[in-house]
Amino acid sequence: MGKTRLRVEVGLAALVLVTLLVLFGVQLEVSQEQARRVVTQRYVARAEVTATLTRSLIASAAAAGTPAATKAYGSARVSPRALDGAVARGHLLYAMLLAPDGTILAASRGTPASVRRVTGHAASLAAIRDGRAFLLSGLVAGSGRGAAFELAEPVPTRFGRRVLVTGMAPAGISSFIGGYLSAAVVAPGSAYVLDSSGTVVATSRVGDRAGTRLGDSRLLAAIARGEQGAVGDGREFATAEVGDSAWRVVLVTPSRALFASVDTRLWVPWLLLGVLGLAGAAAVFLLRGLWRGSARLAATNAELKGVNLTLERSVEDLQRSEARLAEAQELASVGSWEWEIRTDTVRWSRELYRIYGLDPEAFDASHEAFFEMVDP
Repeated sequence: MGKTRLRVEVGLAALVLVTLLVLFGVQLEVSQEQARRVVTQRYVARAEVTATLTRSLIASAAAAGTPAATKAYGSARVSPRALDGAVARGHLLYAMLLAPDGTILAASRGTPASVRRVTGHAASLAAIRDGRAFLLSGLVAGSGRGAAFELAEPVPTRFGRRVLVTGMAPAGISSFIGGYLSAAVVAPGSAYVLDSSGTVVATSRVGDRAGTRLGDSRLLAAIARGEQGAVGDGREFATAEVGDSAWRVVLVTPSRALFASVDTRLWVPWLLLGVLGLAGAAAVFLLRGLWRGSARLAATNAELKGVNLTLERSVEDLQRSEARLAEAQELASVGSWEWEIRTDTVRWSRELYRIYGLDPEAFDASHEAFFEMVDP
């Protein structure tokens, strides 16, 4: 019965230990997953902040030129020379001034014919009518001096809100924005500003040239599907639109670098779990040993109790025998004595002391003492 109870108790303790370890392991996994989600959310927030900063930079540049643009392009007739001067000063590829109805009022020299044929510029005009500060386009195919990204911005005049469309060289934009992208990178990752077709507007990477399509087809496919997160080859990416333009910020970082703050300490809780498991197992074995020792001690105590009872009965029997012997000697007026030769010890019975009229406390029951009392 005792052994069965011991096994049940040890089994229950082991079951509780295993359950606690499993719960601890599950909680560790949940905590790690939550930490990874927090890192991912912060990564997306970084992309959104970078996109907001990029939009603010463009907006500041556009707003700074509005008074001068109104003065230069606010007359009834605008000379193409004024636009030539803007192109020369701003390192632009071309510039066009549109009337509120979309008519081209003037264009700089070298403005590609393909750009001029994009009559109406409906998207730009609609954006300006909606009160937007500017509109950024994707890469516009041109001729002569090459393709460009267009910036459309309003020019308030007494003839209405005209629209100034400028063609910006990809290299110039990348040099303008690239420094801010470098600050957004989670090393050793990359940061890009891409247009809607995947063309690089600006980049933090030296190897990727602005104005060319990004060569990372897997990343472009994931962006086209509207995804965020894992690319599938050990990288994580986050995107954010630059306002309501055709541009978007894209951050790309190796997963091991992005989640380094989480994964580098991943072994610590698992080591703790292992230590707790070993400690728990040791505790179970220790308790098992203690319970076994307690059972053996209880059995030994039971045996000793039986021995003590036997001894007590033997002492009682001996005391009764001595009492009966003393009573018999008293009735027969017979005394007795014992001599232990090896130790030369003499023991007198109580009746022998009475016969000789001696006090047991005062008389030394020995042969010498006895012979001293005998008359010579």
